[in-house]
Amino acid sequence: MINSLHHIVRVGNVIIALITAGVIYAFFFYLPANRFDLDLSIGLVEFALFGVCVFLLMTGGYIINNLFDKETDAVNKPDRVNTLEHFSTSTLSYSIIFCLLIGTAISIYTAIRLDRPGLSILYPTFFAMMYLYSSKVKGKAVIDNVFIATMIASLPFLFLLVESNMYWSFYLKYEGYFFIYFYGLIFLTGSIFLTTLIREAIKDIEDIQGDKAAQIMTFPVRYGIEAAAILSSSYIIVFLFGFVAWLIYVFEYLSLLIVLSTVTPIIFLLGFTLYILATQTKASYFSLASFMMKLLMICGILHIVLVVSSI
Repeated sequence: MINSLHHIVRVGNVIIALITAGVIYAFFFYLPANRFDLDLSIGLVEFALFGVCVFLLMTGGYIINNLFDKETDAVNKPDRVNTLEHFSTSTLSYSIIFCLLIGTAISIYTAIRLDRPGLSILYPTFFAMMYLYSSKVKGKAVIDNVFIATMIASLPFLFLLVESNMYWSFYLKYEGYFFIYFYGLIFLTGSIFLTTLIREAIKDIEDIQGDKAAQIMTFPVRYGIEAAAILSSSYIIVFLFGFVAWLIYVFEYLSLLIVLSTVTPIIFLLGFTLYILATQTKASYFSLASFMMKLLMICGILHIVLVVSSI
């Protein structure tokens, strides 16, 4: 049963999302608030409640996605379809409703604790967007990838929305330090967006056979693997330019440790992924490239942590 749930919920992705949320909160909000004596709205209780909401949102979203992707996964990921057979459609539907209702209740309670009742609308809105993605947006070439990448990359700005007063005070009192943290947050947001966009584009290449069978018109199905590889490569090149611009901005804070532990691996992962896209056509290689984008996100988070810690 636990193994079945792992296939449906994709625990690894959930863990990465929760760690990312923790890093954003710790290094871009708690750390500057503690260092510069600023008032935070989010405490440990509110953050824990936020983490539960993220878990429920992703769980519900994955179940919805699995239900809509049965035909595609029958070709691309038969193990996942076999796992779904352990659960009735009604059980999965009730699980989705459970995630929606409990998550909404927690978000309302959290919004009240923060004295920001308007924030309670965010959870059901994101849940509805997950359903919209799986039911309507998925399969619309490029648009589907941008849609899901934008949703995931909005995470830092959810914190910024809640802590807007703290960041405004930060700007007024310590303008020089403020911009380092703020641009770091922008870079992290852009990194999350681009790595997700690249990974989704590569996954579309990997899943081309199942998408063809289900007549889902993703970019590779519509325009071919070569064109899709070029598109994915263009995203990587944009990431590289952005990364170089960031390195120039924080050059004075770059130590040998940061260069060896994060900068070098990031450049290697991007370069090797470009090589795969330029030379390979087998699905297994694109699966490797997709996995490397997960590693890239982890390296990017570690890089930000080290840079911010050295300020």
